[in-house]
Amino acid sequence: MNKTNTHATNWIRIIIEIDHRPLQNFHKNYKLNNKRINMWLIKYQDLLPNIQLINYKKGKTNGDADTMSRPDLAHILATLMIPNLSSSPPQLNVTTRSMTKATASTSTATCPTLPVAIPHPTSSLPPDFSVDRIKRTQHSDPTLYETIQQILVDPSSHPTLIVKDKILYKILSTRRNTNHKLLYVPPVLVTEILEAYHDHPTAGHFGTRRTYQKLKTRYFWPKMKSSIDNHIASCTKCSKFNIRRTKTPGKLLPIEPPQGVMEILGMDYWGPTTPTTNGNRYVLVITDYLSKFVIAKATPTNTAQTTAQILVDELIFRYGVPHRLITDNGVHFNNDLLKALAAKIGFHHIKSTPYHPQTNG
Repeated sequence: MNKTNTHATNWIRIIIEIDHRPLQNFHKNYKLNNKRINMWLIKYQDLLPNIQLINYKKGKTNGDADTMSRPDLAHILATLMIPNLSSSPPQLNVTTRSMTKATASTSTATCPTLPVAIPHPTSSLPPDFSVDRIKRTQHSDPTLYETIQQILVDPSSHPTLIVKDKILYKILSTRRNTNHKLLYVPPVLVTEILEAYHDHPTAGHFGTRRTYQKLKTRYFWPKMKSSIDNHIASCTKCSKFNIRRTKTPGKLLPIEPPQGVMEILGMDYWGPTTPTTNGNRYVLVITDYLSKFVIAKATPTNTAQTTAQILVDELIFRYGVPHRLITDNGVHFNNDLLKALAAKIGFHHIKSTPYHPQTNG
């Protein structure tokens, strides 16, 4: 109900029938912990005092407010007087619940003269992609017609193609070792098919993957994926109304360069590799961010104890305590031993972003 017609209900008592039981008493409780319902209450606050009663009505019997899907569609169509119905009206890809139940039922229809569809404007009708039309278009294409003639003479000339009833098919082998026939679409029909499966009102303007999934089980033409990509990329409605659902990249926050040596160091393991004569399989590499000075120590293992021992012997005892040490999140770096060592000696242990090794340069 809009604000323009609320004045008509200011002096009457209202009884509402609803099939949603939780809203049966919403007009009595003005302090609900629901932002959307609170917005409704504010919008219709002048109307709420006029609501006398809200009766609960089961959904299957509440057909007053939803006449498109609740009542029997066959009964409605039988009572309508629609002029100029064609003998074979086009049928859209829309099925209501009542139509589905009628199809699944084994009982005989009570109205044998029922129209099967309501005529729609020509612009919304799906185009004709019948086998006969594709056959005629194939034969009018010189390249495809020549291919058909070659296969009729020598079927082995094109192993992945087959001609049946003078129609060219593409043979698709599935994982279950079964062959599936796909209609070979002539070039002149490619754009029309893409418009029908993407731009048509019943197509849904799906993306590349879902459009390809719908087409690949019915049709084939060369460079099918690239043509679908190009068509969807040039769709004006998609580019205008599609909402980006992925998070935008964050702002670049580069690490400030250190002011001196031993201020920021990066540490990581290289390996495992082929064992040496001494049994070493890993190399612990420590790099100074400013001077690019490198310390590399070979070791048989890459445990937390080995890491702490090399860090103390090869770095701290020789060159002093660093200010910040950057590592990844491996268990040989992210452990209680290194935490205790950093707290005892007094350096900051910084861990890089998971699955982003560029953090530790």
